[in-house]
Amino acid sequence: MEKQYHSREHALRSTVRFALRRDRRDNKRPAAIYARFRVFGDELAIPTGVTARPDEWDNKRRRIKPSSLHAVERNDLLARVERRILEAVLSLQREEAQITKVSLRDRYESLRVQHIATKRTFFDLFDTWREECRETKERRTVLGYGTTREHLSKYATRRGITLSLGAITPEFVKAWVNDMLRVDQLQNPTIWKDVKNLKVFMGWAVEKNYTDNRSLDTVTSKMVPTHKGVGVRLTEADLEALATVDLSDDPKVDNARNLFVLQSVIGMRFSDLTRIAEHPAQYRHGNQLLIRTKKVKKPVMIPLLPVALRILERTDAVRPISNQKMNAYIKIAAKRAGLTNPVVLEETRGIEIIEKVVPKWEAVTTHVAKRTFMSLAIAKGVSVEVVMAITGNTRATVDRYITLTEEEVETGLKSKLGGMLISAGGKQE
Repeated sequence: MEKQYHSREHALRSTVRFALRRDRRDNKRPAAIYARFRVFGDELAIPTGVTARPDEWDNKRRRIKPSSLHAVERNDLLARVERRILEAVLSLQREEAQITKVSLRDRYESLRVQHIATKRTFFDLFDTWREECRETKERRTVLGYGTTREHLSKYATRRGITLSLGAITPEFVKAWVNDMLRVDQLQNPTIWKDVKNLKVFMGWAVEKNYTDNRSLDTVTSKMVPTHKGVGVRLTEADLEALATVDLSDDPKVDNARNLFVLQSVIGMRFSDLTRIAEHPAQYRHGNQLLIRTKKVKKPVMIPLLPVALRILERTDAVRPISNQKMNAYIKIAAKRAGLTNPVVLEETRGIEIIEKVVPKWEAVTTHVAKRTFMSLAIAKGVSVEVVMAITGNTRATVDRYITLTEEEVETGLKSKLGGMLISAGGKQE
């Protein structure tokens, strides 16, 4: 059981001592300095974040030797840690709270975080969060966080306000959304991505104890309604035309075409497609691909169709490129393949749905490849469960990607139900 301390006198008699945690394997490497606080024989060790080499450490004074590099700055940091520990003890005593190792450590950490938050701006913390996300998130996701930061910065500048964690409320989000609609002319899906990113950042700030502001938990997609229009996809004839058009005069466009066709017959997200393109042998096992999807961290097995095998077996048939370059080059390939049929693109701005008619090649992106795979698979009679197993997606995601033509609907219905109740129609003349 932990000891509990109430006496102000005992706490003030206790002192903070610093100790160097030496590396026994290497006596010359910098080692961490810990603050040790003892009350009634019970000791609490707190990392200071400061390091020193053993030859820099004055074991008698419990400080870094003045002759060491940046000694003044590092010793000042140690002094701050000492003051904060004593401040934590006194604040618990003022509240007449029980002082234990756990309560003291928690109060110290709370004071440390509060100090950081008061000294750093909203955008300082936003940048810290983005840097942390680089270790765990996809590059595109982190780039999206940068876009959100840019939109927040523009809004703050236009309104002449200084953002703070406490000021991020549903009312703020509503005003920001209206500004992006009116001034920036952004589409609803783009705006909702920004709002989602801001919600994730605020969740991180709460988790790190930078704020207790959880008001964005109540913000939902209803604030930025999105219209799910009919998605563009390629037909089987479109895909055949794209796969067979001669692009040997333009290697970059040819590579993008091969990547697109491969994506259209394996159903992977672009981030997983680039991994396969970079190291095909790592993921290919005979006539199958085995890969753990990057986004949902789910292992999937993909049978390779003949066209996929032909692409993967060609020397330098596919090379990884950025999503932006892919979307630019594939439009050139689609145009040269003659994909000129008009399609309708829909944009949502506020409550207004704007329709725009463009040639199909202009609408081709990596998302179209995945939508093409799912739609063609379903049209050919592949079950939704099999499509889910191959792509690693949920039923809701698959449903959102499927787009069938009138001909495919009619053909599918006749092939499955054409002979149903045939005798009920009476004699045929």
